[in-house]
Amino acid sequence: MIKKLFLVICVLSVAGCSTGAKKDVASSESEVSASPPGPLVEAIDLIEKNNYVDAKKALDDYVDTVPANWSHRIESKHEARVFFWDKEQLAECGLFEIVASHGKKMEPMLDASYSKAYYLLAFIALESRNNPYRNALFNLNKGLELEPDQPTLLYEKANLYNRIKQPELAIPEYNHLINTPACITNIQKARAYRGLGEAFVALYKYDDAELALYESLKFDPDNKKAIAELDYIDQVRNLNVKN
Repeated sequence: MIKKLFLVICVLSVAGCSTGAKKDVASSESEVSASPPGPLVEAIDLIEKNNYVDAKKALDDYVDTVPANWSHRIESKHEARVFFWDKEQLAECGLFEIVASHGKKMEPMLDASYSKAYYLLAFIALESRNNPYRNALFNLNKGLELEPDQPTLLYEKANLYNRIKQPELAIPEYNHLINTPACITNIQKARAYRGLGEAFVALYKYDDAELALYESLKFDPDNKKAIAELDYIDQVRNLNVKN
């Protein structure tokens, strides 16, 4: 769940994005790169050292300070402050957020997202032996209360339902992710359709599963898991024909 933070400069093909918008993203990246480490970076460092106790305490202390009505996008008359999860997300979704700001200056905020803090708490919960799934779900829901369309939170919640053998609950979460108005990458779309297909397979809805898995391959053509699921569906159908 946790990726090493790094900076990737990429250009999204968003209609209406101007050269000036691209320059704004590049400028924003250079500005935030000099920022000192904050609470989330410190928590990630503790997690990577397997120090879950101190990481959880730091994150619990941080989410206790969440302001009322906090949002991942806070807009004033001339400016939009957008809380990105990391520099990778800024690079992938910076232009999307500039367009969504409708001409306002975008101020990117890193290492300060409360929704990401809940995501990290969910990760820690899954590493625990104390009701890991229930506590992880609790934290994912808290994160989604703050950022209802956040793709990673939606995926992890849907995937969690698949893991605990409740595919009927996973399906609406995957559909929410697929239809989110937030910035979503092709890889995230592929994972969402693949998870949706796996949920349908678990419910023996093979036609729906096949459609979802083929949609997944449109965004990630060589994915071995999706191909294996499609092969499994073919085997089940052939077996049913023989019987």
